[in-house]
Amino acid sequence: MFFKLPRTLRSQQQFEQQRFIKSLTGKDQKGWRKLSDFDALDNDLEFFIASELHGITASGKMGSNPLWCNGAAIENLHQQGKYRFTLEASVWLLPHNTNAPQNGPDYYFLSGYVVLNTTKNAFKEYKLHITNGAHSFTLSKRVF
Repeated sequence: MFFKLPRTLRSQQQFEQQRFIKSLTGKDQKGWRKLSDFDALDNDLEFFIASELHGITASGKMGSNPLWCNGAAIENLHQQGKYRFTLEASVWLLPHNTNAPQNGPDYYFLSGYVVLNTTKNAFKEYKLHITNGAHSFTLSKRVF
């Protein structure tokens, strides 16, 4: 299912993609964003996933509310070649309309890869599988 985001949401999504790419490639590692001082990569993955989830709903325990990401922790990250990164992470998802659901956020496992373009400033492709047993979906993009 494809849908078109409003311009402001597309701009926010592009901003979050750029921020995640900069952290992934180490281009934005100054001041408070140094990985040794603050785990900016986890934070940027969280905001990237939240921007990509906009409009996606899950049924069941979460109802039919859009999802957002409440946290992320990268467990494995490997660079394969110059432009491809594989990653595994834990992500916590919540229905968008609440900050503190009764049962807390749901834990999900994320695995997949991202491929950057040759200038390393945009995604050429990514495929991220997110699952927790009850729910499963894939975030993907491919530019030819």
